[in-house]
Amino acid sequence: MKAHEGWQSDRKVQKETIADFMILMAVVSCEPLRPYRKPSVIKFETDFDFAFDRLIGQGCRRNALETALLMSNTIRVPDAPSSKRVSSMVKRIRMLADELGDLEASGRLVWRNYLNPAKQETQNGDPPDVWRLTKGLYMQAERIERILRKAGRKASTLDLRLGTVVKNMRRLADDMTDLESALPLAIQNLRSPLEQQAGQTLRERLYHRADDYEDWLRMASVKVPPRSNSFFRANRVCPVLYVKWATGGRPFYKEISKLLSPIVGHVDTTQLSREVEQFETGCPYSADYIRSSLAAVHCGKRTYRVLPIKMKS
Repeated sequence: MKAHEGWQSDRKVQKETIADFMILMAVVSCEPLRPYRKPSVIKFETDFDFAFDRLIGQGCRRNALETALLMSNTIRVPDAPSSKRVSSMVKRIRMLADELGDLEASGRLVWRNYLNPAKQETQNGDPPDVWRLTKGLYMQAERIERILRKAGRKASTLDLRLGTVVKNMRRLADDMTDLESALPLAIQNLRSPLEQQAGQTLRERLYHRADDYEDWLRMASVKVPPRSNSFFRANRVCPVLYVKWATGGRPFYKEISKLLSPIVGHVDTTQLSREVEQFETGCPYSADYIRSSLAAVHCGKRTYRVLPIKMKS
């Protein structure tokens, strides 16, 4: 992952890296898309329709441009979790990892190594390691449960201990899934590339995840994570990224500003130009994902679900 090279030592790059991963996770999970209402004032409605039709005439496709606007209306980047919550998770992860280490040492359990994550297919478009560790916890919990069912009434004291471990694994997996919907995984992915994570046992991955969270806590203590208001640009850049792709690099800021008006309010074209440039430079993973997703819609290879429009009572 070279797009954020040097992130470990440069505070500005750290902020951009974290912002990029938080936005990426929000964009990946933004389906179903939320509908928006076109302007009700005739002048603004006419301006909206004229701008939309002009972009269609320049090479955009109606369904893809509409999807880009719906994405602008849908994307919500959650606030980063509190340090207190992350600190508590670190303790729980290390306790479970120690417990698994003791069971491994007893010879009662032999853990299967992980497959090479670089060769795994993603689910629902998620980056592989967004779900892989929690999935590993669920898989190993199911494996232990099969062992316990096989033991039946002959279960030993150690088997009963395994039952407690299973409960802790499932609870931790549930909480980690919830936590990581808000916590960016920039640190673990950039410090430990996916190919270097292959072959690690579940216990090792838990120790490393605890280290990742502690790195996050250190960064949070010096206010490196970006503020939530810095994420609003993600809602404004979606149609620009698509239009630039569909028209061979022409951004048409004036037309897009009119399309964004009923969604995010008035956006000055100079401001929009600056935000798009900063986004493409500082958030390359998010920009690439948005661009490629809308290109797939343009080519008929992907569709997004859209919530029904609620009628006014």
